[in-house]
Amino acid sequence: MKSLYKISQLADKFERKISLAQQSETLGITTLFFGDSPEKQQAFNTAIQDPKGPVYKVLADFYAKNEKPASFNLKVSIAPGKGAGWVLTVSPDILKPAISAALDAVFKRIVGGSMATIAAAASAKVKNLPASSGGQTLDDVGSLELS
Repeated sequence: MKSLYKISQLADKFERKISLAQQSETLGITTLFFGDSPEKQQAFNTAIQDPKGPVYKVLADFYAKNEKPASFNLKVSIAPGKGAGWVLTVSPDILKPAISAALDAVFKRIVGGSMATIAAAASAKVKNLPASSGGQTLDDVGSLELS
């Protein structure tokens, strides 16, 4: 009887692993960070590159005052079993707080909720996936450079 019980437990664990692996295949950037709407991801990408938008304004103001290049690159990092989050690279570094705030304002307007809140929820989902379900993924969300 103990053998049947152990086999049953082993089968349950195997079934859970398969289920988690299937979930990790369906979780992507759009689902984790933009809900079930690829249109929101596209709208966000377009808005952060809009010459009339707040992100562009931060870069343009710096460029006009200093006559030096300014840029940002926004990516998402997804690591099953570890977490997920935004990866923001800004040049020069002094613009990072302003770019971050402008990106967050655009994100709130298009997607709803702050980038930090969405990243925390995405990270919680990804942490529950087995690390064996895939390696770390780094995907582009958007970028802009003025030079």
